[in-house]
Amino acid sequence: MCTLTWWIESSERYEVFFNRDEKKDRPVAAPPSEGHVDGVAYLAPTDPGAGGTWIVANEYGVVFALLNGYDIEPGEEPAGGWRSRGLLV
Repeated sequence: MCTLTWWIESSERYEVFFNRDEKKDRPVAAPPSEGHVDGVAYLAPTDPGAGGTWIVANEYGVVFALLNGYDIEPGEEPAGGWRSRGLLV
């Protein structure tokens, strides 16, 4: 299970802490690297197995993260196969 915690230091500063997953066979993530989308800079780590990311922070201080959300019973595989939810970020 992933966990997300934030700590508000002041009205202009906060910190975000994220535990990716306890899955032992998951490959080690690539460290955060800078990217740009529509002229906005961001930092995000990369999952080398699935290709996406689970957390991103942009130059404006906006943070977006995906947490696990497992169903008790997995649904049917969609046409075209499963894709990483990390591609949403």
